[in-house]
Amino acid sequence: MLQFVMPGAIPPHLFPLMHVLQVALVTFATYVLVNLNNPNERLTAEKAFVALSLFNILGFPLAMLPTVISNIVEASVSVRRLVKFLKNSELDPANVDYSPNPPRDGEKHCGV
Repeated sequence: MLQFVMPGAIPPHLFPLMHVLQVALVTFATYVLVNLNNPNERLTAEKAFVALSLFNILGFPLAMLPTVISNIVEASVSVRRLVKFLKNSELDPANVDYSPNPPRDGEKHCGV
């Protein structure tokens, strides 16, 4: 099956890399703009390569952060539901009808 590929579209396997590159570009641009009047704090190759390696190390944890937050929220909702369920009082056996007879018209039936 042929797929249409948009020119300039980013393949999905490159998304984590793109986030790292975007963060690096914004960080370097900010560093350069903040230090325009300070010639002692220029962006050197040493600083750039160290920063790039740190951004690369942080790429996977930053990509997984939304998934971790979502899982934490789901777990807290599940724990809250379990606590609510476990704090409920026991079912009163007198309220349960074990009769096999079907209910008559207008009669409510809640059997087990």
